[in-house]
Amino acid sequence: MNPLVSDSPPLTVPPHPWRAFGGIWRLTWRRFCTPGQWLLLGGTVVVLGLLGLLRVRYAKEAEYLPWLAQFYIGFILPVMAFLAGASAIRDEMKSSTADYVLTRPVRRAHFVVFKYLSHLACLQLFYVVVLAAMLALGVIISAPDLAQTAPRLVLAQVIGISGFSALGFLFGVITERYLVLGFVYAGAVEMAIGRIPTQLNHVSMTRQLNSLVGLPDGSVAALLSGPGSAWSVVALLFGYTALFIAFSAIVFSRRELVGAGRSE
Repeated sequence: MNPLVSDSPPLTVPPHPWRAFGGIWRLTWRRFCTPGQWLLLGGTVVVLGLLGLLRVRYAKEAEYLPWLAQFYIGFILPVMAFLAGASAIRDEMKSSTADYVLTRPVRRAHFVVFKYLSHLACLQLFYVVVLAAMLALGVIISAPDLAQTAPRLVLAQVIGISGFSALGFLFGVITERYLVLGFVYAGAVEMAIGRIPTQLNHVSMTRQLNSLVGLPDGSVAALLSGPGSAWSVVALLFGYTALFIAFSAIVFSRRELVGAGRSE
């Protein structure tokens, strides 16, 4: 008998969540540090900047920040965050990457949470640059009330990206036709229910973001305290985020992923 060959089973590597998180973070960050992502970032800034200048040209400087809140925070940001989130999780479910996911010593639910957190951090950094450029444009054109509005825009952006990217994760896990679900959700919830003048419209995330940006008070401290408190809006939207990711983890854990090897 060859002494170098052992009949004992090979040693297994116990799952280590934090190491898994580090690996997922590095892979996610590398995907954001690509020429395509930098071109997308630059293109987003240029297009929004041109649209902002056109808005000021045909209106007034006072219309710039309301336009930024309604068009960018209320429309462009939710759409882009949703698409980015859905695309990120669908990439992990392709046959070329499913084998890697299935063979890692990490639970699927943990994988979804770690993937979301890594993706969210990168996406927040991405759109910090976009919002900073738009606020800089506001300084250049002397938009009024910029200092008072900027904290609300930043807070709304952070929460909006968190919520809509989580929604994208959920729809992306459910089906590869997440755009269809996205259109149904936008029409039924954001456009229909969100415009009903009752308490039911609180389920609309874009309506909550609009109410957050429209709250009075200037500083972040004032925004989150007193009679005009935004804590209820923040808690509600983060609650939606947690719910979306929890359902994403459950569905992903029960999905049958077919890797390249199995499909062959």
